[in-house]
Amino acid sequence: MKKLFWMRVINDPESKEKTIWKAIKESKIDQKEIEERFADKRSANTFDESKGLGANIVKIVGPQKKTYFTPEESRSIQMSIPKLPKPEVLKDALVNFEENACTADSIIALLRVWPKDSPVDQLESESKSMAKNEVWDKSEAYFLPLAYP
Repeated sequence: MKKLFWMRVINDPESKEKTIWKAIKESKIDQKEIEERFADKRSANTFDESKGLGANIVKIVGPQKKTYFTPEESRSIQMSIPKLPKPEVLKDALVNFEENACTADSIIALLRVWPKDSPVDQLESESKSMAKNEVWDKSEAYFLPLAYP
């Protein structure tokens, strides 16, 4: 945007009566007419104090994240996911005995974050009891293909 440089104009105190603003006559404005012409007619909803602040708010509900692991396990898994091998690569490496597919460091990192309090093999049965609007959290979604290859 272009900057505008305004100069200060100093009026003579005796010339107050000579300005254009004294010649302008203020007209009457009909408040009701303004409200009728420019009111928002899309919603006739008015705020009802008895219902509270969130009464007219429409909440959009998306898929709910379901968790199985403890919060500590989930947090450590999610922090380690970039370092861990992808589940598909790990499964292929185990099935085909490919030593070059995964490094020893990535396997050690996987064993460090492997959930100890929550049995991974029960993740499949929990998956069958999920509602339609539920999705697994990132850590559970990582271990689900590993639970039942």
